[in-house]
Amino acid sequence: MLQTTLLKNIMSTTQELHIRETEEQEIISFFKRYEKNTSLKYVYAGALYRYLNYDIKLTYEFLEQLTNLKSLKRIYEFRCPCSSSRKIFYCDYTSLPDRVFCDECGEEFTTRDYIYVIYEVILWWK
Repeated sequence: MLQTTLLKNIMSTTQELHIRETEEQEIISFFKRYEKNTSLKYVYAGALYRYLNYDIKLTYEFLEQLTNLKSLKRIYEFRCPCSSSRKIFYCDYTSLPDRVFCDECGEEFTTRDYIYVIYEVILWWK
C-alpha cells in the first residue's frame, strides 16, 4: 500500500484533472515501485507518459500538481549531448549556472540547451 499522504495526493489530483479510475490505479501502480525500491528517486515525465500511454501535457500537469502538493520536488537534469554524463541541480530554474562542464567528454555546454525537468519523489516513510 502506498504511503497515505502520497496516495491521498494522487487520488485528489486524478479527480481534479478528471482522470478515469482505471488510469488512477495505473498511476498508483507506477508509484508503488518507488515505495518498494527506495533507490528509485526520480520520476521522468517520459517514463510515466510511456507507462500510461497518456497525453504528455496531462502527464506534466499531473506531476506539477503533485509538486504543488509536496509529494514531488521539481529538479533539473543536465544531459551531455556527447556522452552519458548527467548532472542534477537542486535549485530554481533561474539559479541554474549558465554553463556546465562535462567531466566525460571535456566540453562545456550552455546549460539551458541541455536541461530537462525531472521530479524527485518525497519519501515520507524513511
